[in-house]
Amino acid sequence: MRTNMFEQWIGRILENKHKIKQELHLGTDFEYTRFTDHKGKPMDPFVPHFDIQKIKELSKEQDKSQKINVNSPRFISTLERALVKLFKDIDPEDTGLLTYKEFYNSFKNLAYDLSENDTRAMVALAEETEDSMQIPWQQFIPVGIEAIKTFISRNKSLAKKHALDRTVNKDTLRLIYRLEVKKIDEILQKRFKKIDYNEEKKEYSGKISYEDFSRIVKNTNWLTPKENNLILRQYFIKFGNDDGVEYKRFAEDLHKARYELAKSRIMDTSIDKVGPSLLEACKAVDEKCTGTISVQQLRVILLASNLIMLTPLQINFLCGYSNPEGADGLTVEYEPFCSGAKKLIEDNFTVDVLRRKAQLIQLG
Repeated sequence: MRTNMFEQWIGRILENKHKIKQELHLGTDFEYTRFTDHKGKPMDPFVPHFDIQKIKELSKEQDKSQKINVNSPRFISTLERALVKLFKDIDPEDTGLLTYKEFYNSFKNLAYDLSENDTRAMVALAEETEDSMQIPWQQFIPVGIEAIKTFISRNKSLAKKHALDRTVNKDTLRLIYRLEVKKIDEILQKRFKKIDYNEEKKEYSGKISYEDFSRIVKNTNWLTPKENNLILRQYFIKFGNDDGVEYKRFAEDLHKARYELAKSRIMDTSIDKVGPSLLEACKAVDEKCTGTISVQQLRVILLASNLIMLTPLQINFLCGYSNPEGADGLTVEYEPFCSGAKKLIEDNFTVDVLRRKAQLIQLG
């Protein structure tokens, strides 16, 4: 009799614990991301950290339980599994490759509250195979994890700001980049028209093939790889490969690409990681461990970084602050440059700084 009473008592305790766990939403896929100690190590979510009887406001505890630690091993592994499943569902034959459209559309099924801008940013970050217009999705997964972690951190940070500071104004960026974009457009329009010109009819059609357009855009130093990716892949997703590209709208599309990359705030949110990331990339290039690399190597590293959303002109500005030395005047000691890169970017190129610059331009 006493044994049955004891079992019923234990049963009631377990049932009550289960109810509490459900009430506080602790039993989701992210339980370990919500519960880490001060060292970042996951802890058992089903062992209470507080006395339920001392809780005064359940809503506050519920909000607290919903917080996600994006650096938690549990969160990262959960996100990785979600991305793998996402891409495998679209790639049932396991080719490891996705078309631009498949890659773009796949994120519509990812339940991480990604915005349209977030998806476009990832389209810009993804690398493709050299011999085909396809994206190797397994290679993208580490990049995607870092990007989504950044988006979540950005959203938390922006939630604390004034409404006006959360947005990136298109007209503001247009004011900053208008002269640069105009010059780039003038240069590339000549190349587009050279291919488009019909000798027999002595006229231009206003369109060139996607292959020709892609070749011209990729072979210019006036655009970054991320700008190239976003412009070309958006064209392909919208119009395909057969209809041709209306090159007269290139300037407007470049403005849009720069707006999308700035709006993602990947660089602003990851600013603390920029220096260490650049240092790691520089050391990988410096095979002889001399502590120096060429200015051109530094420029390539800056262009390839997934944390830096600068234009080629802004990257040239950064390279100018690297204090090139050596017999040829083109050798850079990269450690001092990497340690100061964060401050250079914060002082000159974050969204808030660009907004202030635009205001000064308007004031004359």
